[in-house]
Amino acid sequence: MNNNKKNYDAVDIAKLFFCICIVSSHTRLLSYIPGGYRGEINAVLIRASVPFFFIASGFFLYQNVQKRGAGPECRRYILRMLPPLIIFESLGNIMYIAYLLYQGKKISNIFRLLFRQIIFYPRSSMWYLQACIVGCILLYGFFRWKVPMIWPVLLGLPLFGIALLFNNYRFVCDRLGIGRYVDAFLKRYFSLRNGVFYGFLFLAIGGAIAEYHLIDRIRGKLLWISLILACLLQTAEFRMLLGKKHADDGSLFACQVIVVPLIFIALCQCNKKFKYSAVCRRYSTGIFFLQKNVQYAIECLAAVLSIELAAGWKFLGVLSISTVVCAVCYRYFPRLGKLLQ
Repeated sequence: MNNNKKNYDAVDIAKLFFCICIVSSHTRLLSYIPGGYRGEINAVLIRASVPFFFIASGFFLYQNVQKRGAGPECRRYILRMLPPLIIFESLGNIMYIAYLLYQGKKISNIFRLLFRQIIFYPRSSMWYLQACIVGCILLYGFFRWKVPMIWPVLLGLPLFGIALLFNNYRFVCDRLGIGRYVDAFLKRYFSLRNGVFYGFLFLAIGGAIAEYHLIDRIRGKLLWISLILACLLQTAEFRMLLGKKHADDGSLFACQVIVVPLIFIALCQCNKKFKYSAVCRRYSTGIFFLQKNVQYAIECLAAVLSIELAAGWKFLGVLSISTVVCAVCYRYFPRLGKLLQ
């Protein structure tokens, strides 16, 4: 069966859902959920958002590479990512500069900090776009795409393993005697959630799902039993990590390499058509691009006015403002609308 003819409306719906999950994570909406369930929901569902976007991007990127060739499609992919990366990261940096100046920081220190962030961990959630670009270059520039996808996946697994040490498995570094070096690295370079140690693997997994037709091969009871067991395994992983030292944002779990691909495969097997799937796809992209800068603006305004915003109000503010801006741009400003989709 030709995967290109499949209906991916369920994936588009899931993109909007996971985008809302990202907003909920950034605004700490889960603080309203009782502690006994909050961690599991965060680990299995909310933290699946970014790997899901990487896998979806890698899946469709692979299909387009087959149609157009690695060179043309990679150029097209990168040129599509660069404008929002530059524009929305710049907006975030401007607000951050203003905030640091308001705090009385030295301009020289501000620009040294911003330079490192631009290179290693862009603000406004734009690290994701940078990771996509870097992962694409590694995957289809270095490997020339004709190499079977199993090889990039196998190479990406130990790279992701290193990222785990700089995230939820930080406690292992203490046992290995390298904890202080990891902390020093993160203090200077912020994170290993980037295109080399994170995006590369999940883009490759998306490509492998397409290349090996796993949507057709993992079906029925096998798929659902595997998905349930994988979710239980990730829940167990979360419980095992409770109380142990972590670093960065604590978003990376080893079981994500099993759980998230199975979620994506299950969604791809849903052939039901949804009338507004294309709208969901557009808004998921637009809201993601806007949400962090909208959050910065809301938090800065609240700080100036000495207002303490509850997580729920912050979530509603970020989501509603981002949605309204998207709607206005899509309807009345097509050039801006094109940037947001």
